[in-house]
Amino acid sequence: MKTITKDIRLKVDYDLKNIGAPEKTIFFDIETTGLSPENSELYIIGVLVPQINAKSNTLPDTVYFKLTQFFSESISDELDLVNSFFAMLDECEVLVNFNGDSFDIPYIKKVCRHYNIKHPFEKIKSVDIYKTARRKRAVINSFRFNQKSLEQFLGVERRDDFNGKELIDIYNLYLKNYEYNFFEPLVLHNEEDITGLVQLLPILSYSDFTEGDFKFSSKIINKDCFEVAFKSEYRIPKPFSLKNDLYSVNGKDNIIIIRCCPYHGEAKFFFENYKDYYFLPLEDMAVHKSIGRFVDKSARENASKSTAYTKKNSTFIPACMGCGLKTFYKKYNDSVGYFELHDFDFNNNSLVKSFIKGILSMFGLVY
Repeated sequence: MKTITKDIRLKVDYDLKNIGAPEKTIFFDIETTGLSPENSELYIIGVLVPQINAKSNTLPDTVYFKLTQFFSESISDELDLVNSFFAMLDECEVLVNFNGDSFDIPYIKKVCRHYNIKHPFEKIKSVDIYKTARRKRAVINSFRFNQKSLEQFLGVERRDDFNGKELIDIYNLYLKNYEYNFFEPLVLHNEEDITGLVQLLPILSYSDFTEGDFKFSSKIINKDCFEVAFKSEYRIPKPFSLKNDLYSVNGKDNIIIIRCCPYHGEAKFFFENYKDYYFLPLEDMAVHKSIGRFVDKSARENASKSTAYTKKNSTFIPACMGCGLKTFYKKYNDSVGYFELHDFDFNNNSLVKSFIKGILSMFGLVY
C-alpha cells in the first residue's frame, strides 16, 4: 500500500459550522474496480482534513487541508486501506461525500463484513452532497447530477478528464508494470473528486436557504400584483426562477421574491362541521344551529358540505398548505383556495416561514 500526503489550500464558500464542528469534519472518496465488493476491489481511499483551530470563532475564506490517499498496489492491500482510513476517523463527527450514502459507505461496509471487522459509520454523521442536490433539483440548473456536472454548474474546473471505466483500465495497466504514467491519473482523479467536495459545498446552501427562516423585507401590492420579498440568513451561489399557474418564485443571493396575481371579489369559507349549521337560502349563507334555531323553519334547511359557507368580498391570494389561515374558495370542491390578504401578517416570522414553505412545496423543494 502506498500513502500519499499533500497540503492543499482551498477557497471555502460555505460555513462548515452549518454541518458540524469544522475541526471534526472529514471529506472522503473511494475508487473501486466495480460496483460491488463481491466482484471488484477497493484501490483508493482519499481523505481530506481541514487544518482548523477548534477554538476559532470565525473561519477564513481560504483553508489549508491535509490530503491523504491510501493506494492499493495489490488486492492484498485492501484491508490495510480500510484500517488506515478508519484510523483517521477516530475524532471524526461529520463525513462529507458525494453519493456516499448509496455507494461509498455501503461498499466499505461490505468490505468490512468480508474481513470480519467493525466500522465506525454508525457514530458519524454523513453529509451526502449528491442527495441534497437531488432534493433541490428544481433550483439547480444541471441536466445531470453527477459530480462533474454539478462542478460545472458552479464553475469548478478540473484537470482530470477520465471517467470511471477508463480509470479501471488504467489501474489494471498500472498493476502490470507499476509505471508512474498510469499512477498519476489515478491519484489525480481521486484528489479532484475530494477537493471538488469542498468546492461543491455551496450546493448545500440551497437546502439551508429553502428550509431555513425568512424575515420580511419589502412588498409591492396593488390591484394587479402581489410581490413580497423575504430575506434569509443564507446565501445561494446561483439564482433560480420557478413558476406555476399560481405563483412565481425567484431566489438570488439571500433574497426570495414571491409573486402572484391577487383575486378581488367574492369567495366562500366552508365549515368542516357542516352538520352543526343551517343554510339560509334567502341570505345565501350558513349559520350555526345555536343561532339558526331562531329562524323560521321555512327559511332554513340543514346545511350540506356544499352549502355550509359564509361569503366575503375582499382581496385574496392563492392559498398554500400549512399556514393555518382561513382558506376560502370561489365554489365548493375548487382545487384552488385563497387566503384573505388582510389576514396575512408579514411580521409574523412563524407565518412567513409556513407561507414560504407552503409555496416551495408546490415545486417539490420542501416536504
